[in-house]
Amino acid sequence: MRKVLCIVFALIWIVSCSFAGESETPKTLSWRGYVMNAVWASTNREDINAVNLRTDGQFVIVRFKPLEGVFEKAVLDVVNEEDEIMLRLAGGEMILPSSMMYHNIIQPEGGGFPSVAPEQEDFDLVYFIEGADESALEGAVFVVTENGEEQIIALDEIPRELP
Repeated sequence: MRKVLCIVFALIWIVSCSFAGESETPKTLSWRGYVMNAVWASTNREDINAVNLRTDGQFVIVRFKPLEGVFEKAVLDVVNEEDEIMLRLAGGEMILPSSMMYHNIIQPEGGGFPSVAPEQEDFDLVYFIEGADESALEGAVFVVTENGEEQIIALDEIPRELP
C-alpha cells in the first residue's frame, strides 16, 4: 500500500511541476514581422514617468520586447495610428493606447533637444480608461492584430515585476 501511495504522490508531483513550467513561459505574439513578448505590466501610476498625469481614471502600462534583435523606430512610430495593439475590457470596450514610451534616447553633446534612437530594445504602451478604477481591468486582455488575425494575451498573464 505504501508503495502505491509513493507512486501516486510522485506522479502528482511530476504533473504539477510540468504545469508550473508552462505558466512561466511568456506567450509570444507576432506583430509587423517581429516576434515579441509582453514582458511587464503595471497599474501603478508611479511607474509612468510623466508629469501632469490625469487623475480621473485608471492607467495601465505594458512593455513589449522582441525575442531577437531590436525594434526599428520607424515601425514603432505608427503604433498610435493603427488599431493593432489594443486593450479590450471584459465588457468588450476597446481602448487605444494613449501614449508610447521609448527607452533608448539620444542626448546630444553640447546641449539641445534629445531624440529617439532609431533602434529600441523594447517599448511601453500606456492606456487610460477615463472615469474608471483598477476594477475596470478585471478580465482585460491585450489584442495584437497581425494580418487581420487577433492574438490575445490576458493582462493577468503579464508579469508585474520589471525585467
